[in-house]
Amino acid sequence: MTTRDIPEAVLARMEAADSPDALLCFLTISHPSLATPLRLVNDVVDYDRDGALFTGLPFEFTPLSEDERAGQGELTVQNISREIGLAIDGLDARPQVAVEICSSADFDLTVEPREELTTPASIYAFAGFEITEVEVTAIEARARIALRDIDGEPWPYIRATEARCPGHFK
Repeated sequence: MTTRDIPEAVLARMEAADSPDALLCFLTISHPSLATPLRLVNDVVDYDRDGALFTGLPFEFTPLSEDERAGQGELTVQNISREIGLAIDGLDARPQVAVEICSSADFDLTVEPREELTTPASIYAFAGFEITEVEVTAIEARARIALRDIDGEPWPYIRATEARCPGHFK
């Protein structure tokens, strides 16, 4: 799923100086090793979307590139509780990532966690991308998001993790 063309009327309304709406970025990171997907929303409060709780945590997201290469973007999450960075860095294969940007006008902002008033309309969305590079520090977890480009992949794809190569990490 990819919706990367923002209608000009929506974009003009969102970028207007007097716009009451804010853009909310909903991020889902999933992997078979994770008991439940990591769900984040770029806000300071939590949001409930169809029974799934998105944890409010400010993060930076760079939209996907629109050139001849496969789409690529970047994600930077503050490593406040370390669980997000450790969860992503500790995986033995690439996690899947989905992003959906919606307007705050579609949510009841008077309750916590925020709840949907209507089914939010996606302004920008994509799914099926992978986290290809991860750098975790004490301050932040930074990751590159990209479509899998099998032409540039070594075969077979194996990641050197501490569980797979314990001698390398001594």
